[in-house]
Amino acid sequence: MPTTHFNLPKIDNTNTADVVRDLNALADAVDTAAKTIKDKADAAIPSSQKGATDGVASLVGGKVPTTQLPTLASTANDITIADANDYFTSTKVEGALAEIGQTLAGTRTSIVTTAQQLGVM
Repeated sequence: MPTTHFNLPKIDNTNTADVVRDLNALADAVDTAAKTIKDKADAAIPSSQKGATDGVASLVGGKVPTTQLPTLASTANDITIADANDYFTSTKVEGALAEIGQTLAGTRTSIVTTAQQLGVM
């Protein structure tokens, strides 16, 4: 009957034993099991890093708690823009929208003035 926890073989009075062979087999089995345990331990994340700053998030029901999520940009003033064509002087969406608004207001004024001069308004 094998051992309870690791299913290691037991011998009884009906078995014959080759001590050298059996001890070598046991040493190999223990070595393999110890290596597996060491590999799993080496790959484990230390408890001190779980839920810690610059560590890893802990999970509650398979989800990251909101307290461990980074702050998300929620306003146009928090969001940066990539302006490859240099259309804007601002680096934030809020500033770029203000620049567009100013341009549109100027364009509207120019259109109204031109329409009035042409007598269509």
